[in-house]
Amino acid sequence: MIDNLEKKHQITGMSNQEITELLGNPQRISELNGRYRYEYMIRQGVIDPIIYEIYFDNDIASRTMVAEH
Repeated sequence: MIDNLEKKHQITGMSNQEITELLGNPQRISELNGRYRYEYMIRQGVIDPIIYEIYFDNDIASRTMVAEH
């Protein structure tokens, strides 16, 4: 699912506004030292949820990852 999203849309390089327009509001927004992370829940894992994380530098997505936490 995420692979298809990233093939169809160049997520890294998009602004936070563009990502919100594409994916909707994130379930959680974290901030550390002026850097933001958007978290979107993909599904519930065996123990913890599987989360799609988008990291921002200066309001531009710099990297993504899928994590279980």
